[in-house]
Amino acid sequence: MGPFGNFNFLPTFLIKNVKIIKYKIINNKHISVIIKPEIGPSIKAICFNCLNTKIGNI
Repeated sequence: MGPFGNFNFLPTFLIKNVKIIKYKIINNKHISVIIKPEIGPSIKAICFNCLNTKIGNI
């Protein structure tokens, strides 16, 4: 879903009703997760620089 920057806008999407199957903190600032929606396969995701932020705390 990258690269981001000039003329490459950030993607916006929502997946509701997911369970966090597994998470890992990377370099004390990023969060890597495996999430499982109610329907469909599990999804690997990463949130960069989000440790100790609103989204990271959720």
